[in-house]
Formats: sequence, C-alpha cells, structure tokens
Amino acid sequence: MDRLSLYVNCRTNLLETLRTIYPTQFDYEVARALHIDLKNPMPMDAIEHCALLTLKYHRATA
Repeated sequence: MDRLSLYVNCRTNLLETLRTIYPTQFDYEVARALHIDLKNPMPMDAIEHCALLTLKYHRATA
C-alpha cells in the first residue's frame, strides 16, 4: 500500500475547502477522497487541520 486515503461524504463541501487550503499537500478524488502519498513525509499539520475541519463540519451540521 503506497497511500493513505480519507473518504468523506460527497454531499459536503469538505474536500472543496481542503483543496483550497491545501492544493498540493494531497491528491484529491473529485468530492470523495483525499489521498496521502506514503512515500513522502506525512504532512502532519495539514492532516491535523483536516481532522479538525471535519469534526467542526459535523458539529456545525448536526
């Protein structure tokens, strides 16, 4: 396995937001997933921020 993937509900705008903030940190799959290449150093700050935005999104829509 050469990548780690984070899948989100494609009915959200999360990936659009993340693509705007981190245009080159991840590879994006339309509105469904972001992929992290495991051959490169992990962008931990960006991953942490993605997790925070995901949790906040869920909280804001719940």
